[in-house]
Amino acid sequence: VGEKLLKDVVPEGAPQEIISVNTKKDALGHRIDIIEYAYQWKFDDAMARQLRRKKFQLHCKAAVVVARKKQFVLTIAAEENRWPIRGDDYKIAIDTFKLTY
Repeated sequence: VGEKLLKDVVPEGAPQEIISVNTKKDALGHRIDIIEYAYQWKFDDAMARQLRRKKFQLHCKAAVVVARKKQFVLTIAAEENRWPIRGDDYKIAIDTFKLTY
């Protein structure tokens, strides 16, 4: 699940890393895969000039749920240098995600 998610969301050729993968079940029995990953990519020329840097590194966390033959993905991301500040808040958001479908 993690490798397929990264193939869909990370630009081709970007350096990437799966940090952790966990699976849990919610109260309704849905399997929830929680994938934490990071990747690095470059800004387009206009954005690079505006921000005065060429690259960015995103730290991401995603919850993937399949219910009633539909896939639901919740993704949260922050630049790597902001993850220590926002990561705990994002963990709470992912951990309390509920599908009421």
